[in-house]
Amino acid sequence: MAVTHLFLSCRLHSLPSAGVTVPTPLLSFPRRLSPPCPPSLQPPHPSLVLLCQSRLPSPYFRSSKHDNFIAGNVASDDQIQGDGSSPQPPVPDPKQEWPILEQWNVPWDGTTTLVGMLSWLFSFLLTGLAVSVGAAQLGIGRREVLDLDEQATFILIHQLAETIAGLGAISLVLRRYKPLPPQFFSYGFSNPFDLRRGWVLYGGLGIVAATASVVAASTLVVNLTGQPPPREEADALLQLLPIIGASPTSTASLIIVTGVLAPLLEETVFRGFLMTSLTKWVSTPVAIAVSACAFAGAHLTPGEFPQLVALGIVLGLAYAQTRTLITPMLIHSLWNSGVIILLTILRLQGYDIKELL
Repeated sequence: MAVTHLFLSCRLHSLPSAGVTVPTPLLSFPRRLSPPCPPSLQPPHPSLVLLCQSRLPSPYFRSSKHDNFIAGNVASDDQIQGDGSSPQPPVPDPKQEWPILEQWNVPWDGTTTLVGMLSWLFSFLLTGLAVSVGAAQLGIGRREVLDLDEQATFILIHQLAETIAGLGAISLVLRRYKPLPPQFFSYGFSNPFDLRRGWVLYGGLGIVAATASVVAASTLVVNLTGQPPPREEADALLQLLPIIGASPTSTASLIIVTGVLAPLLEETVFRGFLMTSLTKWVSTPVAIAVSACAFAGAHLTPGEFPQLVALGIVLGLAYAQTRTLITPMLIHSLWNSGVIILLTILRLQGYDIKELL
């Protein structure tokens, strides 16, 4: 009898419902059916899983919103848009790909930046005045009364005083912000050959880039003006020509001045302080360009302004990439002392180095 009821029930359910009266006794038999699961909790059919796996990359595929991932790497919810069918890879941060674009988190304001640069300028002028007055009191204020070794020693003392005064002025202006974050005024020597921040690696590349950029700037000036840029009487190199190669003492003094003290002071002021300060308001490339112009202007040699700007840009790029002042100091030192050493060798070989310039 039960079989008969089941057969009739199936037949009746297969007929159209309109105009059909279903006998009550045929629907009164008990059914043991569990309540249907909510759609969100129903497991996917195996064939559906295989179909989705064939259409989606395995690292991003998962069976449902509430299940674990089927295979591959785990993708976060913010990488999957909509219903999970369109995986999106994370967008790379260009500042992480290119450290040279990273800006510094500068704690001081524009007033401090301006006061710092003016303090350095006043320290430079006052130190020069103090050294000149002191030399005059000692009777050595005129170059004619000094021999070449004494002139070289005087230049060394003068540069040492300017370096101490300039660094002290910057440190005094920033005293209320101390201790400074480690990203400022870093002179680190770690990882010299690292591909991202190696100071030896980028120092070597920088000296090549500096040479090429200065030559390119000089060539551009010649093509635009039709003549090489003249050297002013205020050019430091012209003033040092009588001392270059005169003796081991004079050569050693000039190498210390041009290869150690000058790079230490100028890179700390123009790259370590000015360039990093500017990144609070402008992008790092703009800060590099502005600080390079300030660096060129501070040398008071208008005829060499384009070449010094080109050199300053290379120095700024090297510092922005490695985040240690040792890198631009190395480039600056090799550039300055390399010129002194080369001219010394040429003079010892009998060349007139003044005519070469």
